[in-house]
Amino acid sequence: MSFLNPSPILVSSTFLKLSLSCHSFPSFTFLSSSDALFYLSHFSSFTFHVFNLFSKASKTILYPIHALHFDHLTFTSTPSGYVIFVSTFNSGFLYQLNASAWSHFHFHDFGPVLDHQLGVLFNGGLYFATPKSFSVVVFDLESGGRESLNAGLPGQLTFFRLVSNGEGKLYLVGGIRSNGISRSIKVLEFDGNWWVEMQSLPDLICRTFEDLTLASEVPFFASQL
Repeated sequence: MSFLNPSPILVSSTFLKLSLSCHSFPSFTFLSSSDALFYLSHFSSFTFHVFNLFSKASKTILYPIHALHFDHLTFTSTPSGYVIFVSTFNSGFLYQLNASAWSHFHFHDFGPVLDHQLGVLFNGGLYFATPKSFSVVVFDLESGGRESLNAGLPGQLTFFRLVSNGEGKLYLVGGIRSNGISRSIKVLEFDGNWWVEMQSLPDLICRTFEDLTLASEVPFFASQL
């Protein structure tokens, strides 16, 4: 795997104080949110926009390239701001609030690996769950390198999702099957080397979870750990 960080792509960005209302951004397309930050796109002007609902501030960021068509987008808040990661089939673009430019990385066949799940920020990297082979891929924010995390995932997984509690901990919530049916849900914590089981939920709760996407339930559950 090779990666390249060429000359920085300069970013035109501004902070604006504004009075938000239901008519503030009628032509914007909502992409994602994290904490009180809303991430939107204005396709006709080739710009991304980050709105802070608490401070009522807005930041405008030019696309890294014109006519950007991306396969995956991760937008996540950090203690010092936020991280934006977009990828195509063989390229990735990274923007961090404390930077003045997009970083551009080349890699092979990365977009499809990410699939529909967002990356989770942990220990200087974005951690992605890969649903097809049930593995974890790490994208290093500094180098742009990508590697598989060999940390001993539990066997017989039917689904899993990565979550963070915002306090420097990474969790995996996954369903464990027996005879092709999820019989339990396990919560594991990554200790830097291996996944360590923290808790196992019984069959009754597992059947309830099978009907949910876990998009809203898992972050709440992880915050209670």
